[in-house]
Amino acid sequence: KEADDLPWKLESVGSAAPASTAVGDSQMAFGIVEGTTEDTLLKTEGYRLLQRGQTKTVLDICGRMPRLYKAITPSIGLLEAFAFELSGQPDRAEARYEAMLKHTTDPRVRDLAAMFTGRFGKRRTFLKTSPAASSVVGIQKLHGGYDVHAGVGQLRDGWLASQDLTEPQRLFEAAHAHAMVGCIFSGRFEETDTVSTRVRPVMKHAGFLYSHAHLCLDQAVGAVVSSNVELARRRLQEAAQHLDLFPDSFVGHGIRAARCYLAVEKRNRQALKERDDWPDWKALPSQMQPLYLRTLILANIVDGHPESARLDGRHLRRLVEGEQGLYVPECLLAMACLDDALGQSESALSYAVAAYRMAVDLHMTFWVMKSSSLITHLLRHRRREGADLQSKQFLIQAVHLALEHDWAEYWHADPLACLRPLFKRFDARVPPGAAITPGRMIRLAAKLARTVAMPNGLLAAPRRHEKLPF
Repeated sequence: KEADDLPWKLESVGSAAPASTAVGDSQMAFGIVEGTTEDTLLKTEGYRLLQRGQTKTVLDICGRMPRLYKAITPSIGLLEAFAFELSGQPDRAEARYEAMLKHTTDPRVRDLAAMFTGRFGKRRTFLKTSPAASSVVGIQKLHGGYDVHAGVGQLRDGWLASQDLTEPQRLFEAAHAHAMVGCIFSGRFEETDTVSTRVRPVMKHAGFLYSHAHLCLDQAVGAVVSSNVELARRRLQEAAQHLDLFPDSFVGHGIRAARCYLAVEKRNRQALKERDDWPDWKALPSQMQPLYLRTLILANIVDGHPESARLDGRHLRRLVEGEQGLYVPECLLAMACLDDALGQSESALSYAVAAYRMAVDLHMTFWVMKSSSLITHLLRHRRREGADLQSKQFLIQAVHLALEHDWAEYWHADPLACLRPLFKRFDARVPPGAAITPGRMIRLAAKLARTVAMPNGLLAAPRRHEKLPF
């Protein structure tokens, strides 16, 4: 109820609110604004304007409207919040969402505020969303590590239900949630690419360039995580086509961060030496910060300077301490690699085991495989009885999961530099530096299985009660 809300003027119609208007009178606010030229323009074309990069135009129009009107009119308030987000002003976007949550019970406001909190929120917040918002609820459950099975199911339900929608924005939200969060969380990286490829033409035809770029970014991240570096490179090029329209947006930050992820995944030492243009981790949206810090740590390890990553390691530890969810196992593995590079073998193993336990509990099978292979590598330091047997057991599990789910690309890329040493250690016939092919993986698993009795259930689907073999 700020005094400068009224009177105000719409330049396009040249009318002003009477000075005697009560500032808190929502009906009067509606009477002055609703149905004017600019109000109608925003309600009918606002999202299209933003999707085409005309953020300043939308913010200029919204800036001439009373804050109370925007708080009680979801179609306008949500538009301004999105415009703030696209222009790199998440704090102002958060303030707009908070104002709307106080003045309206519109379920769409709660749903989008919840999604915004997931991207930029400084703390985990589980907002009450509408029952129909399957995608929103699913994202919250996965990011917070609440109920993984329900979360993945709700994301898929949201995606299947969205295919009958004619509104591009809602179709994008459901596709992005399912492809980026649900599929990557479950290790279904090909489905991430397939779903996004199916929806991208719809976004392009509707003129939703930002959503189109966002889907390309989703595809790039899925490809990077699965170590498909060539696909990731292509998808990033596609995502960056309109980067000049949204340089400070979530997607703009994401593209720059994903380029760094790709450099690490390719183990490109030359690119990693030239990091002057890499963003500061604190300048990124909160959702990106853990994975980006993990990337900075691995970059220093690949570059041969793990001691330079100590501070990033402390920052990352603070961010993920007590958390669970989508990015946490990956971050724990990075901290394991850092401590291993610094010669702290027992601490490294404890981080890798923590990643394994969380991946098993959350049914994150890709990270069960990844942590199993790293544990095998880290057990090389142990001289106590049974360590060699445990190494072989974890290695067999990792190989079986990779072959079962077609994750051989990860073994070929070996981004954590732990897989080739394993082959050298357990199969002397593999030449140094040779590619790890599915055939070699099958031969190694068969060789180990002849001499190692596997614990019951180790190769079965992960279960919450499953025990580590040590």
